[in-house]
Amino acid sequence: MRELNSIKDIEQHFNVEKVRYKNLSIWPILRYYICVKHSSDKSPVKPRLTSSLSLIRSFFYGFKFYFSKCDYLFISSSDQRKNIEGLMIDKSIDKIAENLKKTWILELPTNGHFPKSKIINKKVSSKLPLLVLTRLYAKLFLKRGILENKKVIDKIVNNLKIEFDAESLSKRHFAEYHVMKRMAKRKKIKAAFVVCHYTNMGYIKALRDLNIPVIEIQHGIISRSHCAYNLYSDSDTSFYPDYLLTYGEREKNISKDGNRFIQEQNIIPVGHAYLEYLAAEYKGDERLKSIVAEYSNSVAIVSQNHPVEEKLIDFVRKCADENSETLFVFIPRTFDKPESYYKFPTNIILYPDLNVYETVWHVDIHSTVFSTLALEAPAMGKPNVLINIDNLSKQYLGEFLNENRINSFVDNVKDFSQKMKDMIKLSKGEVIDLYGPIIKPGYDDNMEKFLNEYIKQN
Repeated sequence: MRELNSIKDIEQHFNVEKVRYKNLSIWPILRYYICVKHSSDKSPVKPRLTSSLSLIRSFFYGFKFYFSKCDYLFISSSDQRKNIEGLMIDKSIDKIAENLKKTWILELPTNGHFPKSKIINKKVSSKLPLLVLTRLYAKLFLKRGILENKKVIDKIVNNLKIEFDAESLSKRHFAEYHVMKRMAKRKKIKAAFVVCHYTNMGYIKALRDLNIPVIEIQHGIISRSHCAYNLYSDSDTSFYPDYLLTYGEREKNISKDGNRFIQEQNIIPVGHAYLEYLAAEYKGDERLKSIVAEYSNSVAIVSQNHPVEEKLIDFVRKCADENSETLFVFIPRTFDKPESYYKFPTNIILYPDLNVYETVWHVDIHSTVFSTLALEAPAMGKPNVLINIDNLSKQYLGEFLNENRINSFVDNVKDFSQKMKDMIKLSKGEVIDLYGPIIKPGYDDNMEKFLNEYIKQN
């Protein structure tokens, strides 16, 4: 059998829609985990809890709200929260929740939960009880379930040379489906908003089977290279959201070329609330300002939870050695390693006091392999030098960002240094003007219009 290089190859070669668990088409779920294992061998995001005590505290966070009714359900994670004037605001959902009544937020504690005094929407519960309940359901009631046509999955796994437990995943998501279906009926949910569909597909399927509209809010890159947003089989699309709210118009391109993930008319650009706040109101951090002022120029290097990070670290070290007058602020996905781990020269620093957006606000240039910040940084007046390690920059960002004065793909340290020097000459205003309306302006008005036309009338 020929080698399969993409999810599209797989879906066009195998009858994947025949893979079922208890008569539930399960391929839409399995495909994402297969993609993750094949590309990086990492699991989707999980909570990071440092002790049994923090686990218990997180479990009972907002526990009482599990037993009250709500009209609008939100599913998010604590890493979406950003510090805005002393409050930890969920940049994806809080503005929406403020415009609706009887809301309930389920939050995955990816970096723990914040005190209720620090958040504006108080009806927030930890997602952990729901996760535990689904695991218990799977363990107690799904012991004898059989994955139909598992041989299809076995052939795919063997071709890709990965290890993959399809039966356990199928049971878990089947449990999610049944638990959410019962909970949604009891709570009388009218609509649901999710920040990330591909870690909630069992829940989404349950909601949609109850005719409850599901809306996904863009949180990262949505492109034809992201397997979670591309479907090329006749599989059940009710595992995916009814509507996709995006930063701008370009995301509509995913609906082309036979992609069945979502219809183009259901992709609705609304903009980016947090970027609008940064542009209009954020004043900066005095300590980081003073550090940046000691150097001729500055670059923020945004990393990812991906195997490419080690290569990126090595690349940045070499860049720093070649550019001693430049400050490099390295931003890992999580600050869980001591600074000594990186063995950085003095002109590379970590600055964990600020979130990634705030840090990028302070520097001259943004740089990454394929972080979503590459789409957002020019809207903040920061040009991109994209470090094309293993061709990942072009693979994930090439369809959005063209090579030009404010976006450049580089393959080596010499080119990085030259492009950085060229871009330093651009003013913040020039970068914003050259970038154009990639991110739709007027978030508040756009969101109010969407809610009035699609949600509040239901």
